[in-house]
Amino acid sequence: MRAAGSISLAGGLLGLLLSAQMVTTHAYACESDADCRYRGCTDVSCACGSVSHDRCVDGFWTYSTCNNGVWDAKCFAGQCAPGVDPANSLSVVQTHTPVDACPDPPPPGVQLQVCGGCSFWLEEDGNRLSSTGECATTCTYLYLSHRGIEAVAQGTFSGMTGLRSLSLRGN
Repeated sequence: MRAAGSISLAGGLLGLLLSAQMVTTHAYACESDADCRYRGCTDVSCACGSVSHDRCVDGFWTYSTCNNGVWDAKCFAGQCAPGVDPANSLSVVQTHTPVDACPDPPPPGVQLQVCGGCSFWLEEDGNRLSSTGECATTCTYLYLSHRGIEAVAQGTFSGMTGLRSLSLRGN
């Protein structure tokens, strides 16, 4: 009887998650709202334009999590998400915007190049090259010549099995 109850509860929770549309492919992990305060998470617009909806007033949604034209970024169920309504324990942004979770924060610095699904960055402290994203087989030719790179962060090229040519000349 206990196993059947667990299965029923699990099915109910799965249904609740699917109906709330909080299933995401990837989101930045967090422990508190402070972990979610970064570019890419705190700047998701909550403009509604001219949508005919009782919660759309003067071009913006009237939810408590829409402030100064952007959704509040909150730590919800261990993941950073914009527009989480604490009273309802779900993301209202899901209904009104295509964003349901915050991506990983970008490293501080200058984006040098995008290749496949990866971005390559020159970090501000020490002119060190780093990368974000997934591009195991999609980045094949990467030219980062004469960019002021003085060091390469550990793991920058890890798993990039599709990389055929890399140029770091003049750094």
